[in-house]
Amino acid sequence: MQPFIRPSKIKALPLLALGNLLLLGVAWIEAVYAFIRMPLKIPLWLNLFGSPVMLMDKSPMFFLYPVLQTLYVAVFLALAKWCPLEKLIHGAQEKRFPDPVKPALRAIKDEFTLLALIFFSMIFIHIQTSLIYLAYEVEKGFSKSYFFGLIILLILLIPYYRMRARMILRS
Repeated sequence: MQPFIRPSKIKALPLLALGNLLLLGVAWIEAVYAFIRMPLKIPLWLNLFGSPVMLMDKSPMFFLYPVLQTLYVAVFLALAKWCPLEKLIHGAQEKRFPDPVKPALRAIKDEFTLLALIFFSMIFIHIQTSLIYLAYEVEKGFSKSYFFGLIILLILLIPYYRMRARMILRS
């Protein structure tokens, strides 16, 4: 009995994985393209709360952001595969799920992981793009409304996917 998994949801996982790969590619292409053309002084960090921008000589340290993004994606995916399903749905409770429900819950867990990574990648790319704009003195910093909008959407994913998992468990 497997009425829990709809074929359209299974097809979403490869698209979400492809979206993550595309965003990683965009981050690396943007970094390489911009680094070649950057001025001799580049910002290392953003002026988040009115603090002065930290400038440094142009160096490969600029690639810290795409490197961190790549590592973050890899570690996040590894932790998502390692973390037991029961811990994600019920927190600290040790509760076993019936076998017919497990594939649907795994699909939701994988979908959440990949979608959350897309939002994290967008945050990394936003920070990196803001640094590039600062280097060229096009912008004064990064868009706080866009940044916090992404954070809020990311936070809202948690109860949404928990609710979907509970709906599967009740059916």
